[in-house]
Amino acid sequence: GDYDIVRLSWERCGINYTYDIDFDADGKKVIDESSVNNLKLFANIWGLFRRNTQVLFNEFLKNGEDSLFVIENFVKSKSRKMLLMNYPFYHYTVVLKSASDMLESDRFWAHQKFLKQVLCLKEFFPKIDFLVKKHEYTDYFALMCYMIDEKKDCVDGMNIKSVENHIRKLRKFGAQYDSFVMEVKYFLYRFRFVSIYKFLKHIQKWVVK
Repeated sequence: GDYDIVRLSWERCGINYTYDIDFDADGKKVIDESSVNNLKLFANIWGLFRRNTQVLFNEFLKNGEDSLFVIENFVKSKSRKMLLMNYPFYHYTVVLKSASDMLESDRFWAHQKFLKQVLCLKEFFPKIDFLVKKHEYTDYFALMCYMIDEKKDCVDGMNIKSVENHIRKLRKFGAQYDSFVMEVKYFLYRFRFVSIYKFLKHIQKWVVK
């Protein structure tokens, strides 16, 4: 097929990982402009890329730099097609002090910086705006839960009220789209999901024993 990007599943610590999609019977899946519904489809850099887009790797990002590289290659490619293969040809090595070891608030801001970089591609791919807002919603919701769980009224100059207001604005934006899956999290929040979250965290200590 005419693909500019071919990407693979991966193995980490003896466990095989893949993309959260329904592969075809042959373990392959073609992603084009119409079928991109989540930025997680660009979640890693592992695979093959044609040298026809002149995209440079952004070394200044500390979170999402791999995804940004894949997204830029996708939206600037001729075919706007990407082949995903459900074969763990890539073996991932765990690196200490990586982005996954960051504090929740640090990870939040690093990811927001990545999303702003992605939005710069909107002129090539307008759909990116919608995909970014879905991820923003998830980020802010997770940050709110973190602040409540850690009893923090303010994180890096942002108080919990401003976080809640941002969540409401994003929910209002998403309400006009049937595919805005994160809408569900808003309703969980409205119906005191946060209280349930705190309770589960509290009983976790003695439930696990």
